[in-house]
Amino acid sequence: MKILDRYLGIEFLKAALLSLTALTFIVLISRVMDVTRLDISGKEQHLYLYLIYSIPQTIMFVIPAALIFGVSFTLSSFVVNQELTAIYAAGISFYRAAFPVLLCGAFAMLLVFLFMNFIVAGATRLSLSHYALLKKDTATVQDIVFQKNIKGRNGYYFIYYLDREKKRIVGGFNYLEIKEGKPVQMLSAARAFYEEGLWRLEKGSVISFQGSFDRVRIENFEEKTQELPEGIEFFARPARSPLELNFFELMEEVDLRRSAGIQATDYEVQMHVNLSFPLMCFIVTLVGALSGSAPHSRGTGPLIRSLLIAMGTMLTYEVLFRLGESMGKNQLLPPVVAGWLPTLIFAGGAVFMVMRIKR
Repeated sequence: MKILDRYLGIEFLKAALLSLTALTFIVLISRVMDVTRLDISGKEQHLYLYLIYSIPQTIMFVIPAALIFGVSFTLSSFVVNQELTAIYAAGISFYRAAFPVLLCGAFAMLLVFLFMNFIVAGATRLSLSHYALLKKDTATVQDIVFQKNIKGRNGYYFIYYLDREKKRIVGGFNYLEIKEGKPVQMLSAARAFYEEGLWRLEKGSVISFQGSFDRVRIENFEEKTQELPEGIEFFARPARSPLELNFFELMEEVDLRRSAGIQATDYEVQMHVNLSFPLMCFIVTLVGALSGSAPHSRGTGPLIRSLLIAMGTMLTYEVLFRLGESMGKNQLLPPVVAGWLPTLIFAGGAVFMVMRIKR
């Protein structure tokens, strides 16, 4: 059995690694074609860095297709060459014969979780920053806050430019305080400085709403010290894409946003995706083993059959993932369901195939 396990496992790994390399190259080429539509003259360095930092995310995206191609191709070859028939004739069951492949799928599940949360997240953060610079007319400081509306704990902010080093906001600072769904007051200032837990506002006004927008009281000031619910760190840490956060950072971001009363659905969906995607890798390995071992005509070779299965898997997962993500962000599905939707559907298909094999 050790010889069979080693032989089957090596054949599977060779096919999976070959398809992983090929699929990664194809997806990267498509990204190059998309990016080159932009005006990148003088920004070649950002283009190269964007592509380099995109490689981990691309690898993660194609891993399920590579796994299902590898196992499907390997077992389909065994079927065509009558090797699987010989294994059955020796009294070895399908699941025992496929044990090394399923074991590789289990290891892949663990490795993908670690890879996704400790390598891909950081690389994606860098790739997004370089992509943003490619789209700008000139390179700017990473994560700059420039003319942004932000929802705080008790109201809304509109700021123009944040200078992190000097802890100040220039060009315009406005804060609309809300209580029980009604506006209470609006602070407007040309500049705002954060000093020892308080905001120092310069050249502005306080507009107090006395029950409605029709009854207001306006007070102008040259300088005013004001305590607000949010400090400078609230603005110095702008909202990051859920894709650039690992599972533990997503948990922290969700808790932070909930405590501040800010919508966190996007981050909750991605948090569950980071849990469900590794399991998906084991499920597609099982599905590939079951579909690859099924009898088929010699007219459909192992290569064509495996390519069709892998491409179909990748397309189906992408459609289901986008559907769940969209429905989750629009609150049509709970975040946990939206994040687990593709994996649950593939798991249901795997259970159905297992029951057929069992019969």
